[in-house]
Amino acid sequence: MTCSEEEGLERKIEYIEKTLWVGYPAIKRIEDRMFEILRHPRIGRMPSLLILARTNNGKSTLLKRFAKKNLAFTDTQTGSVNAPVLGIVMPEGPTEILFLDALLRATNLGYKRTEPFRDKLDQVFRTFEKLETKIILIDEIHHIAAGSPANQRLLMNLMKNISTLFSISFIAAGTAEARNIFSADEQLSNRFQQMIIPVWENNEEFKGLLKSFEMLLPFEEPSNLVSLSEYILNKTDRTIGDIYKLLQLGAIHALKNGSKCIEKSHLSKCGHLSPTELANERRKPI
Repeated sequence: MTCSEEEGLERKIEYIEKTLWVGYPAIKRIEDRMFEILRHPRIGRMPSLLILARTNNGKSTLLKRFAKKNLAFTDTQTGSVNAPVLGIVMPEGPTEILFLDALLRATNLGYKRTEPFRDKLDQVFRTFEKLETKIILIDEIHHIAAGSPANQRLLMNLMKNISTLFSISFIAAGTAEARNIFSADEQLSNRFQQMIIPVWENNEEFKGLLKSFEMLLPFEEPSNLVSLSEYILNKTDRTIGDIYKLLQLGAIHALKNGSKCIEKSHLSKCGHLSPTELANERRKPI
């Protein structure tokens, strides 16, 4: 292989290793709802959304993409900074003060970690008024379950108060464990519409995903991934992240072997292990 060929191979591998986003109907429906909430006029009880999905099934990527599409900006008339969307990750074993810390970090306006709870709460309230925030994104919302029952109640009451006082919507994402937490609080349950990112089945929607993914790959000939749809599902945990990882590793393996497309043998020999397979490997005696 010449130097130019090696450079070309490296560029193709680097391209494949980048996060490739392929839109699909289930995500599009949720993203459309997120933008509807952003456009919603401020009222006493703002609509909120709880996105439920298995680990590695696209919820964090969805929140990050939404945040990037709605970055803070400077109002040209007033000179003030507006942040319509703020995003945080729910702290593990959360308390009210850890939740406030996460919100203040998201504003990038600076704060003192040693300040008392009431002072931080006042700062959060002043900040929301200043930034005209409309939506707070919360990833890993199921971390609430790690807190004590008392802390869970306090934290959920704080979220309700923030939403009511400032007409702010919450869009939270987490695993199925979050559903139980929200169901236990009738007021929160009524405020949060629930939408699910399902795992994949061998249907037309999945075949459409494979076709879209194949169009992004730098191969000379078609791979016809649709013909391998059942094999791909059986080789993964049927989550979008695991499917992407298998296809990326298979594509890189094919490129390194000089192939013009992805074949079944590339997927079987690329070294991919699904989370379930990894867990089984860890349980094996050494």
